[in-house]
Amino acid sequence: MRDNNKMKAIKNILKPEDWNLRSNSKGELYLKKFKLTDMADNFGTPLYVLDTDMLIRRAEEFRRISETMFSGRSGVFYPFKCNAVPSVINAIKEAGLSAEVMTEFELDVALESGFSPSSIIVNGPCKTESFLLKCLKYKVGSIVIDSISELQDLIRLQKSIPERMKLLLRVNPDFIPKGMSRNSATGSRNSSFGMNEEEILKALFIIRYYARLSFLGIHFHIGTGIRDPEVYSAAISKLYPLFKKIIAFGFQINVLDVGGGFASMTTRELTSFEMIASQALSSYQLKFHRQEFFSFEDYFKKIKESVVNFFGANIPEIYFEPGRCIVSAVQMLLLRIHRIKERNGMKWLITDGGLGTITMPSYYEYHEMFLCNEFNRNPKEKVTITGPCCFASDLVYKNKILPGSKEGEVLALMDTGAYFTALESSFNFNKPAIVSVSDGECKLVRRRETFSDMINRDNGTLSVRKEKNHEILN
Repeated sequence: MRDNNKMKAIKNILKPEDWNLRSNSKGELYLKKFKLTDMADNFGTPLYVLDTDMLIRRAEEFRRISETMFSGRSGVFYPFKCNAVPSVINAIKEAGLSAEVMTEFELDVALESGFSPSSIIVNGPCKTESFLLKCLKYKVGSIVIDSISELQDLIRLQKSIPERMKLLLRVNPDFIPKGMSRNSATGSRNSSFGMNEEEILKALFIIRYYARLSFLGIHFHIGTGIRDPEVYSAAISKLYPLFKKIIAFGFQINVLDVGGGFASMTTRELTSFEMIASQALSSYQLKFHRQEFFSFEDYFKKIKESVVNFFGANIPEIYFEPGRCIVSAVQMLLLRIHRIKERNGMKWLITDGGLGTITMPSYYEYHEMFLCNEFNRNPKEKVTITGPCCFASDLVYKNKILPGSKEGEVLALMDTGAYFTALESSFNFNKPAIVSVSDGECKLVRRRETFSDMINRDNGTLSVRKEKNHEILN
C-alpha cells in the first residue's frame, strides 16, 4: 500500500498480454491481426515491429496528464537520442510533443519533421561550434548549458549571429538513486554531466552582463530507468539550497526541467553485479524479479509535491524529457533461430542478432523474450541465445528459460523501442528493417540496409567482374 492509498500492480513474471499481444489456440503470437511469424517470413529477420498506435497513445497520455497535473504549465520534450527513426518522430509530433536534441543530425531531423525551432530544446555535453551556430541561426527555443566553456563559446558566436537565446543551466545534483547502477547515474558527482553549484553561480554572474542571454531556469538529469517516483522528489529537494542562492542572486527560476529517466515498466536496469555476473558467470541467470508498476501520474504527483514545497503556489513551468517510458514498450525485435547446438548439458540458440549487432541494451537491461511460434509450448528448457558474430560475448541472454525451440523458429525480444536502433552496430551485417503496425495496416517504414548503403561512404570503388553470372569482388 502506497501513501496515495492505491494498490500498485506488482509483477515478477511478464506475459505477452503486457504488450497487447494475443495468441491463437496454437499459441502463435499476434500483434493485432498480424501473426509475428508471418511478418518474419515476409520481411525477413532481424526485424523491428513498431506498434505506432500504441506509441501515439502513450505519448498523448504523458502530455495530457502532465498538462492536467500542472495546470497547463508544463512542456514535454521527446529526446531524439532515444529513437530518431522518422516514423517514430512523426508519431511523437502527431501526439503533440516537442523535441529535445543533442546533435546537429537530430536538430536537422526535428526541423525536417516540421517541429518549430521555438519548440526545440538543445541539450548535450559536447555542442560543437557549428552546432551552436546552427542553433543561433534557426533560433531554437532554448539551449541547455552544460559548462562554463560552452557558455563562453556561445557568447563568442553571438558576435557573428546576434540572436537572443534562452538558457537552461544543467546542474549536477550529486545524486545517485538508491540501487541504480553507477553506469546509469548521470547526476553523480563523478559523472561529466552538468555543472556544480559554484559553476552555476559563476554562469549566472556571466549571463547578467550579456543582454542577448536570458536565464530561463535549471535543468537536471539523475539517471535512466527510474522506477520509483520518490527519487525525483528527493533530487528536487536536494536542490533547494541552490534555488535559494539563485533567487538571492536576483534571478527568477521560470522553468525547472527534471529531465527524463522515467522507466519502462516492462523492463528494468541491471545492477552493477548483474551486469558483471551475466557476462562472467556461465551459470548466472537473469530474471525480471518482483517489480512494482507505477503510472505517469504517480511520477507527476511526487514531482509536484517537492516543487510546491519550495515555490508555493507560484511554481515554475515544469519540463519533462520522457524517452524510454514512451517508446521502449511499443517496439519488438524478431530474431530467427538459425542453429541449435547442444553439448556438456548446455544448449545454444544461434540467432541472426545479438550484442555485436543490434541488442546492445540487453547488456545493461532485462528484456523479456517469447517464442513466437508457440509461446507456451512445453517442455521449458534453459538456453543461451547468441548472435551471429564470431566473439564470445555476442549474447542476448545466458540461461534463459524458454519453450523447447527448433531451427527456423522466431523469437521476439520485447521493449526494443528505446536505444536499440540508436545503438545498432555495423559489424559486417546489414541493419534491420522496421515495419509499422497502425490503423489496421502493416507496412515497411525502414528498409533493410543494402550492400550499397554499407559502402557508399567509402572513397574509391570496388572492382567487379562478371563470371558465370555471379559478381565476384576482387
